[in-house]
Amino acid sequence: MKEFYNNNKKILNIVFVVVGIIFIIYLIWTFYFSKVVMFGKEEDTLGQAGKKYFEMYASKMPSRDNEVSTISAKELYDKKFVQAKDLYIPKTKKGCDLTSSWVKARRENGKVEYYTYLKCGSFESKTDHEGPEIVLNGENEVTLDINEKYEEKGIKNVVDKKDGSIDINKVSIKNNDIDTSKVGTYEISYTAYDSLKNKTTVKRIVKVVRKLEGIIKEDTNNKNYYTGEDVNNYVQFSGMLWRMVGLNSDGTIKLVTADSISNVVYGNQSSYKKTNIYKWLNDYFYDHLASKKYVVKSNWCVGEVSSEREDGCDTKEKANVGLLTLQEYNKAEENESNYLASVMMGSYWLANKKDDNNSWVIRDTAAETFKTTDITTTRPVINIQKDMYAENGDGSYENPYSLGDYKKGKANSKLNDRVVGELVSYSGYNWIIMDTSDDGTTLIMTNTITDTNGEPLEIAYENTKNYKYSINEKGNIGYQINKSIKDYLVTDEKIIVNKWDVIEFDQNKMYDQFNKETYESKYSIPKSYDIFSASSSTKSWLIDYSKIKGNILFTGPGGRAFDMNIEEGFSTNAVKLVIKVNKNVTISSGGGTNVSPYVVK
Repeated sequence: MKEFYNNNKKILNIVFVVVGIIFIIYLIWTFYFSKVVMFGKEEDTLGQAGKKYFEMYASKMPSRDNEVSTISAKELYDKKFVQAKDLYIPKTKKGCDLTSSWVKARRENGKVEYYTYLKCGSFESKTDHEGPEIVLNGENEVTLDINEKYEEKGIKNVVDKKDGSIDINKVSIKNNDIDTSKVGTYEISYTAYDSLKNKTTVKRIVKVVRKLEGIIKEDTNNKNYYTGEDVNNYVQFSGMLWRMVGLNSDGTIKLVTADSISNVVYGNQSSYKKTNIYKWLNDYFYDHLASKKYVVKSNWCVGEVSSEREDGCDTKEKANVGLLTLQEYNKAEENESNYLASVMMGSYWLANKKDDNNSWVIRDTAAETFKTTDITTTRPVINIQKDMYAENGDGSYENPYSLGDYKKGKANSKLNDRVVGELVSYSGYNWIIMDTSDDGTTLIMTNTITDTNGEPLEIAYENTKNYKYSINEKGNIGYQINKSIKDYLVTDEKIIVNKWDVIEFDQNKMYDQFNKETYESKYSIPKSYDIFSASSSTKSWLIDYSKIKGNILFTGPGGRAFDMNIEEGFSTNAVKLVIKVNKNVTISSGGGTNVSPYVVK
């Protein structure tokens, strides 16, 4: 055999090549050209059926030049001019698209011409079947403030691939009676045909909304800033609850968090941009915002003010996040009431300093000064883009304005895909999303653990001189929390072990430079500068300790942090838990708000 091959090698190679070519041709024919031939026959069958239909129904035949009549393949099938077996995707048992396929009769110079379009999977006729392209003047989506007049901008041009430019006056416009006195979404339809009556319809969406600018002007009688106490100026933005302070001169809207967020030291640096408060606001807090693209970097007033009624805008710094000024707080006062007032035992920083060692705060209902090395709460302030509008809500606490800056979670979606600031109902308590990561979602309680009577569960350091938070030393609050706190939860099956930081609070350091010790456990309590750590209405422990003073920190009912020396007395405080739930936790219902938190499955 080998000898035969060697003697006839050249001839055999030619035979192999020829056989290979024949095989390839066979494959090409079988898998492509035969299908093309089959499709061509089906196309012809449909065309003949359409022609027969028009010849039988003379009244359907176009009577004037350039007039076009159309019969769909579905109608031809229903009227039995064509059978299902005649229109299948080649080499399959799947039928062609009878709804999209058609036969058209067009009268041209007194003679009727027929055009067939058949769509069968990836096979389709080369007949012109696409309508012209319509380009509108202006935007395809228009947003109007309520009672704002709508102006139709019309059509820029209409172009067909075969016919070329088409007169815009031939476009029919259907306007569904836009009523700008009513909030809602309206459509305007623009329809054009080419010479073969292929149709194109484009739509312009007109949204009639309540712009925040209009709401503020109406609410404030064009003063553009809110005053008094009972005002409906609540806004849900970036997952968090805010209050509208007012309308800025450039049209942006100023928001302040509805409650104090955390406790930080202002910082005694001479330059505001080097202070601890600036860094915390524009690094830590800003990093937790999901809707950064709507935040406008602005010039913030940080001038020195010697009197509580003085305007301190002689010095400004540009940043994403700032603080309220003393003047803004004062402007919001009306008849000795002010929605910006602090709550009992509470206080929060203002932007203004009084001198090198003192900064202004709002304590209860009045302005005072604290040392720049003191610790108190923050209420971050941002400016958001102008022309933002309320998709729903009425501005009340129960139903705040929703701006549509982020999409709310749906049933069966993962909690780990949600937004910092949204609320969650889990294990018998409400929690706020603090952070998300690859392995899970960090949650902090909105309030504190309660006992069997529904009262705040308070615990104290017992028989220990160690003021550092520890999960290993008996009597330490860390030990007590991690040994018994699960008894006050409905379930802890979704909570995972996590690494937590115990920090050494130091008034003379930046928040991110505190000394830290790390431990692992299922349960923890917040650091002073943690986001939402100051949101409780009950005094509760913080995880901070002070090496210098030998003190530990806790928050009062107003969220403000205090320090206490445990050697002077074993004070009791409630427990505001911080936990991490696993990455696969899903939502069953809810909207992530104070009134309607997400319910965890």
